[in-house]
Amino acid sequence: MGSVEADLVPQNNSSQTMNPMEFKRQGHTVIDFIANNYQNIEKYLIYSQVEPGYLRRRLPRSASNAPELIARILQDVQEHIVPGITDWLSPNYFAHFPSSGNIVVFLGEMLSTGFNVVGFNWISSPAATELEHIVMDWLGDMLQLPRSFLFSGNGGGVIHETTSELSHFVHSWCCWITKSTEEAKEIEEKRINNLHYYKVNCSLNKT
Repeated sequence: MGSVEADLVPQNNSSQTMNPMEFKRQGHTVIDFIANNYQNIEKYLIYSQVEPGYLRRRLPRSASNAPELIARILQDVQEHIVPGITDWLSPNYFAHFPSSGNIVVFLGEMLSTGFNVVGFNWISSPAATELEHIVMDWLGDMLQLPRSFLFSGNGGGVIHETTSELSHFVHSWCCWITKSTEEAKEIEEKRINNLHYYKVNCSLNKT
């Protein structure tokens, strides 16, 4: 797991919000921790060996009233959290479906989080909305989709992160377009039966 320098302590004793310089210093520490973990990922067990309830027995009964040093936090992560993680990032992991993340994605997540982007409509973050449209069109071009599927062709869409998310969307959509619960159930079953790959996902009953 990632190594942590025990002498990493805050440069000031201020109780206020972390300042940018301290964020930069501690951020480097966290990135080093993640990078070291990723570099040695093939050496770790893929499937967690812990038993249910293990973490409650290890952690305090209540939250601390004082902040912890980043070195102590990462040490706790290494000793208590990592043993309970099923390592989806491992190249030796072949269950369920491929991992949706890698170290390139981590950097993108940092940028998005750093700007605190909220993109539920155009005015909430114009750049986020327009970038999504552009990138989705790039993907549509790579897949050679008809122009009517692209934002630039009066189409457009989104990428659902998981099959579970999409199946719940289909369920909600079916209920919305019908006038009764029975009609919704009938349409939902017909549509889901036509989408056979849903049957291998944990979000729906197997048939």
